[in-house]
Amino acid sequence: MKIAQDHQKIYAYLKRTQKKLNVGDHAYLKVKPKKSTFKLGSCAKLSPRYSRPFEVLARVGPIGYRLALPKNIKMHNVFQVSLLIKYIHEPSHVID
Repeated sequence: MKIAQDHQKIYAYLKRTQKKLNVGDHAYLKVKPKKSTFKLGSCAKLSPRYSRPFEVLARVGPIGYRLALPKNIKMHNVFQVSLLIKYIHEPSHVID
């Protein structure tokens, strides 16, 4: 039994990646269309999975990050790293 658990653990760790963001970076936020306060469109199935990039203000604990959300969004501003994707700057893209 222990050998089988060790094999499963090894295969599980191969698929995991450690994400790390720095203060001042920008990150896309994953939204759930049916449960989110973001108004992303009329059809939940066709709405985007990630919202626009937000600036990372601080790191809270080992896996939490505080984002700079606009005032009109009524949600907590600390998110787990699994809900974030690092924004890679493209010269033609302008962030407001």
